[in-house]
Amino acid sequence: MAGKVKVNDQVISSPALNINPEQDKVYLDSLILSDSGQAGMTKKQGQTLTVPGRSDPVFCESRYYQITRPKKLYLALHKPAGYTCTLADRFADKKVIDLIPQEYKVFPVGRLDKDTEGLLFLTNDGDWAYRVTHPKFEHEKEYLVILAKPRNLHFENLNKIEQGLPPYSPAQIKNLKIGSDKITLNLVIHEGKNRQIREMFRLVGYRVIYLRRVRIGSIKLSNLPLGKWRLIQSDEVKQFNDGL
Repeated sequence: MAGKVKVNDQVISSPALNINPEQDKVYLDSLILSDSGQAGMTKKQGQTLTVPGRSDPVFCESRYYQITRPKKLYLALHKPAGYTCTLADRFADKKVIDLIPQEYKVFPVGRLDKDTEGLLFLTNDGDWAYRVTHPKFEHEKEYLVILAKPRNLHFENLNKIEQGLPPYSPAQIKNLKIGSDKITLNLVIHEGKNRQIREMFRLVGYRVIYLRRVRIGSIKLSNLPLGKWRLIQSDEVKQFNDGL
């Protein structure tokens, strides 16, 4: 369907685009699928066409065919290292979406870099994904971090991370443990820029050797096995929608 779908006047190539069905006009081969909240599509009587979200052709016998909006899905995945979060990279050997049943048409909420393990949400709800990831909503993300122990240990460098290293906001360090050859800690942040944690520690002279996200908001990774997923319960979903 590449090149056949337009939102307003723009040709769309990615299925992950978020739209407002009350405002946006969606076209398939010049047929309008939504027009300012009108649920249906304009077409010639008796025409057969494919409707997004359905695998079978639809034979239209009247002026409008009612489109059923897909059920909203919310999944929590324990992402293994070696998997990429992007859906568009056709050269990636392993993608997180490969760990989810094909019938679940979802996309990752935010990202974890290829080398990072841990809690990752997937959904088909663009508004919810925005509320989870945008820093203005200040949802905490907590990580287990293991650092290679430097030859000269300076705790004031860790304090700089808590105070805030531009362009990054202040972070919280807790459960700090110093071993013979490594440092283990938990780090809590409110944002999620690309490779942010690895870069923050690099700026103060530390090297991250292991990184796992263990919590988003109040949802914890807990004992979810590596590479497995579960449905996020309705009360867990709701915490990110509070205030709507």
